[in-house]
Amino acid sequence: MRKICPGILMLHTDYQGIHEQRYKQIRRDGRSGWSSDSAVQGMCDIVEEGQNKLKITRPGHVKLLELGCGDGSVSLALARMGYEVSGIDIVPMAISWAEEKAQLQSLDLSFQVGSVLNLPFSDNCFDLVLDADCSHCIIGVDRGLFLANAFRVLKKGGLFVMVALCGEPEPELAKYFHRESRCLVRDGVAARYLGLPESICKEVESAGFHVMDWRVEDFEDHHKELIAYFLKL
Repeated sequence: MRKICPGILMLHTDYQGIHEQRYKQIRRDGRSGWSSDSAVQGMCDIVEEGQNKLKITRPGHVKLLELGCGDGSVSLALARMGYEVSGIDIVPMAISWAEEKAQLQSLDLSFQVGSVLNLPFSDNCFDLVLDADCSHCIIGVDRGLFLANAFRVLKKGGLFVMVALCGEPEPELAKYFHRESRCLVRDGVAARYLGLPESICKEVESAGFHVMDWRVEDFEDHHKELIAYFLKL
């Protein structure tokens, strides 16, 4: 544990265990993955929108990395669209499930267990890096590491697509919201970061990216998410 600000702690070791149990429960419930089919399709549409902004209409030979890929639902859908996909997540159970689904669907993807704060990839090796609801789980100074790694592995002229929670919490979560840190906090542990969209974009810009476009949308469960596109010039 280490302090973010007075009264708030960050516990790195809990993330893997908590999410491991969540994935096991999702499988026991008979669900196909963490996200609904419509949410997965929404992520794919967002990626395609980014490709269109770059005037790249065919995904073939586009090397894409999904940060925090979880059970692989989004990565698998993108692979079916023709992207050359790699996925990384810190939760072994999630990666095991992703690999199982890839094998069943006869899809050739690269999944591995690892940290988005220390990516095991060479510099300038991906055309597109996707943050599909991963970065709002990254708290405090670790956010700088997250963005630095995304920048490092992205090719010059490549696209960084970010989809992340932002703004004010839903009413039922307001009691957990610590406004100074803009984190949802339970028992002194910060679990989610709800930055203001303009602040998040400035944060990404300070990591070396160029802000191409951004907007805020309401998602299925009525929370707000930042959808943003950044270039590595």
